[in-house]
Amino acid sequence: AVVENSFGNGRAILLGSFVALAYEQHPDAGTQKFLISLAKLAGVQAEVEVSAPKSPEAIEVRRLVSDDKQIVFAFNESKETVDATLSIAVPWTPQHAIEWTNDRDVEFHAQQGKVFMKKAFAPGEVWVVSLEAH
Repeated sequence: AVVENSFGNGRAILLGSFVALAYEQHPDAGTQKFLISLAKLAGVQAEVEVSAPKSPEAIEVRRLVSDDKQIVFAFNESKETVDATLSIAVPWTPQHAIEWTNDRDVEFHAQQGKVFMKKAFAPGEVWVVSLEAH
């Protein structure tokens, strides 16, 4: 059941189910669309976006965030190579992006509060990058 109620300047939408849990266990496009529309309705904006022409859903991104650093973990969950661009919101201008596994600089560009990084992910690859303000 879904119930919507407004009171004063507020609004609540109550779902009598574990929709997100069900989606996590059995993802489908309809439920994904529904959850994204609820988040947008609440004013939530994505801080991470993945652009991959063939399979954007194959790349999962997680982050550890501090005042002047973000550690980005990107997982290719598919059995195929995936060419992807990650767009990550940061509240500061990054000075360095360093790949943790080999301590190499990662190419990036920053624009309008976002960092953009491109990567060809091997099947099952995990990419860990440190974005640093200093």
